[in-house]
Amino acid sequence: MPRYEITYHHPDDDEPDTTIIYAKNIESSFRELQQNNPKVEFISYEEIEDEDEESEN
Repeated sequence: MPRYEITYHHPDDDEPDTTIIYAKNIESSFRELQQNNPKVEFISYEEIEDEDEESEN
């Protein structure tokens, strides 16, 4: 399953934070996170390439 790094900002924090999630459909997951966390501003997401898989091939 693809991994994504999500950047977000909570109003109680000074700086944006990042977290990693696993998602089959990142657009749907990103929208769901936004709906479930109305105080949090979700800034961006980026797929994380799995370097271990590439080196095995």
